[in-house]
Amino acid sequence: MFADEPAVNGFKLTGINGSDWTSQSAHGVFHYFHVVTEDSDEKDIISKFRILAERKEIAIIFLGRKASNILKEELENRQEMFPIVMEIPSKNMEVSDQEKKLMKRLKETIGCAK
Repeated sequence: MFADEPAVNGFKLTGINGSDWTSQSAHGVFHYFHVVTEDSDEKDIISKFRILAERKEIAIIFLGRKASNILKEELENRQEMFPIVMEIPSKNMEVSDQEKKLMKRLKETIGCAK
């Protein structure tokens, strides 16, 4: 997971404790949860994403909006089906018009539209 602090903490509140989820790899000890802020190094995020995407035990990678924006080119060039990469909303970032239209259409499709 690469997301803002509220999203990472939200996952921790559900019982998922990323700080305990570490793994030894060819790259050393690797943590699965990463807080992405305005000060985060983009090269570091890209590097960590590549390492995480190589791990066979990973099925889904969650990305907050900021991380998704940083990894946009990386995601467009991906050929692999797994791990699935899913963007999750970020508390401090505005929802785009395209996303609002998509959510409206989704609600209509599943019968939740008012």
